Amino acid sequence: MTGGSACVLRPGAITETDLHQALDKALRRGIEPDTPCPGMKTSHYAPNARVLLSSPEQATHDVAACRARGRRVGLLGTHKPRSLPADVHWLGLRQDVAGQAQQLYQRLRDADHLALDVVVAVVPAGDGLAHALRDRLQRAAGLGDMPPVGHTS
Repeated sequence: MTGGSACVLRPGAITETDLHQALDKALRRGIEPDTPCPGMKTSHYAPNARVLLSSPEQATHDVAACRARGRRVGLLGTHKPRSLPADVHWLGLRQDVAGQAQQLYQRLRDADHLALDVVVAVVPAGDGLAHALRDRLQRAAGLGDMPPVGHTS
């Protein structure tokens, strides 16, 4: 909060609706481009591997396409496919969104330790904390403030 007004810099566990109700006032949209704020770069907390955002339906196809190009691949998500090839590293996340939020950065660091070329990340659906996870994944993919995506190649 600056100048008596609040602004949501990026989505998180405390939602914009929560803040609006607690403050009982409207929230500002956006910030000035030169305002220093942690975590606001287009690429933030990105692993060395390229992060490819995917949908649950598209993820195994994306993994196969990356493998066909000779890439070392990891799959980040909540549901491990039955047919996941042995050379693809499973970067599993818990089923609950709060657990996913706790694990996300560790799984991205795991990708670095495994020297992966690509992390295919299944983007969580929903609002609230799921929205915050999508924001973090978009930044890890170097997409920053783009509109929400379900699949990017």
